[in-house]
Amino acid sequence: MGTCSVAALLRFLVFFIGLLGHLICHVAAQLNAGNPYLAAHNAVRARVGVPPLVWDPSLVAYAQRYADATRASNACRLMRPSGGPFGENKFWGSPGRVWNGGDAVASWVELGKYYNAASNSCVPPSEPCGVYTQVVWHTTSSLGCASSVCPDNSTFIMCSYNPPGNVRGQSPF
Repeated sequence: MGTCSVAALLRFLVFFIGLLGHLICHVAAQLNAGNPYLAAHNAVRARVGVPPLVWDPSLVAYAQRYADATRASNACRLMRPSGGPFGENKFWGSPGRVWNGGDAVASWVELGKYYNAASNSCVPPSEPCGVYTQVVWHTTSSLGCASSVCPDNSTFIMCSYNPPGNVRGQSPF
């Protein structure tokens, strides 16, 4: 093999690797854009100036196991903590309509009206604004969500966050 053909092969490999990297990034962006959970989270996060999340299949699997166990135990209305290592938000949608990730995120974001940034607390304290602060938590970088249709045809949705947010004494922003 001559010098010219080695140089040509190297140029081709550099071009091919660059093209492959571009295609992988493009496909990943398209997958994220078509994900209602991720799109809804990142739209809210952009409004408050925190970095976007990435979709994490391991968090999806974790959330799906929890959602399936919740359905199997017929406990869809009970919002017990999973006890796992991730942050989490849960949503229950009543029977009679189809609920999706956008609905869940909208319900959590709606509770942001009770978050008081000056005191870094929910006002009044009885309001569960922690679901909002988890959505916008600045150090959280990855997300995975899943849902199950419950025996009564209601919908249970869980999103898992890594690293978890809502660290006592810290601001979400």
